[in-house]
Amino acid sequence: MEVLKGCYYLFAYTIKFVLWLVVGRVAVLLLAGGRTNVIVDFFVRFTQPLYNAVKKLFPFTRVPPEKQGTGWGHIDGLVPFATIALLWSLEKIARVILSVIILNHQP
Repeated sequence: MEVLKGCYYLFAYTIKFVLWLVVGRVAVLLLAGGRTNVIVDFFVRFTQPLYNAVKKLFPFTRVPPEKQGTGWGHIDGLVPFATIALLWSLEKIARVILSVIILNHQP
């Protein structure tokens, strides 16, 4: 049971770290105003694969062509918000699954 808890904590901390990377990307992109630098490249490099997956899962989150070049276009539309919601949901689902497993295996 302890190994399962350890795996859950590793999963939860990883999800929360990625979640904060997404929040950091939004903040840095808003502050940078569309310019690129080392910090922006760091956040984009680590969050872009996740953004691409979210864009495939939820096509409505993309930025419309008329909003390209605006602040909404810089943060990539609704993608960060959908990504945060998806990561948060995954962490909560894992917590529920672990709770059910622990409750069903009580001595």
